[in-house]
Amino acid sequence: LLGEIDRLSLAVEELLTFARPRPPQRVPTDLNQLVQDTLKFLGRQLQHAHVQAKFEADAAAPADLGLDPNKVRQLLVNLILNAMQAIVRDGTVTLRTRWLAERRCVNLEVADTGPGIPEEVREKVFDPFVSTKPGGGGLGLAIAKQVAEEHGGSIRFETGKTGTTFIVEFPQTAAGPSQA
Repeated sequence: LLGEIDRLSLAVEELLTFARPRPPQRVPTDLNQLVQDTLKFLGRQLQHAHVQAKFEADAAAPADLGLDPNKVRQLLVNLILNAMQAIVRDGTVTLRTRWLAERRCVNLEVADTGPGIPEEVREKVFDPFVSTKPGGGGLGLAIAKQVAEEHGGSIRFETGKTGTTFIVEFPQTAAGPSQA
């Protein structure tokens, strides 16, 4: 019963986040640290699912990106849980940050070793209420897209039989209320 209540609570929270987004509250953020903290937060769930998590941090990524850490954490949680559920059991989720100095942006990648996204769903993967999982609410990727775009960035994916990689691009911007 508690598991069902938690699932329902998460679904309601996701629906409200999607329906009434607030502007990002940008502060200087170390994306590498945020990824590490989020992986630690999800550690038990990953372990329970027999999914290994790896993180390849780009040390050149600025430690003061103008991001809303709460929104980016939500994006990370959604992408990691999505990857974990795609794997089902005994696989790997790999997170990477890459500083693209010439473009002044950071790419955040979340890759899984699952079976890939079915062809018939690929065009609609970021649409609200589209899910390939039983009991899935279909808002996780829609929220991830919303968060990326609110930060002036973008999200895309590459998929095949050996897994899927979501790539989120965040442009380097200054933190502070003028960027909200």
